[in-house]
Amino acid sequence: IILLNIIFGIIIDTFADLRDQRNVQEDDIRNHCFMCNIDRFTFDREGDGFERHIKLEHNMWSYLNFMVYLRLRDRTEFNGAEQYVHDLLAENDTSWVPLHKAMSLDTTLKEEDSMKELASRVDAIGGDIIEIRKLLQNKER
Repeated sequence: IILLNIIFGIIIDTFADLRDQRNVQEDDIRNHCFMCNIDRFTFDREGDGFERHIKLEHNMWSYLNFMVYLRLRDRTEFNGAEQYVHDLLAENDTSWVPLHKAMSLDTTLKEEDSMKELASRVDAIGGDIIEIRKLLQNKER
């Protein structure tokens, strides 16, 4: 009876470990981007949201579609980027996948956008100043 209880204990403990492993995997799938492996919290806090990111920016099915497209297309019809990725795929090199990178989190892009916006505002103000000077010169005459 003791031996039977030990065996049952081992079986129950093994199933508990398997359940814990499955829960960890499901949590990882729900809360990390498959392509870049950045967590949900980061996108919700700093980006445009996790759901938007995995549907638009890093849609894993789009990447799969691209890889199938490269396999089916004639190599002579590739453009430069397609040729580069095809060659990497042939070598099982995944360096073309944006690991730990996402455009929605790229602060340099956001800074460039804000700098462009600031420059356009400065140009608009400069144009307004020129118009005001012309108006003042016309009033003085």
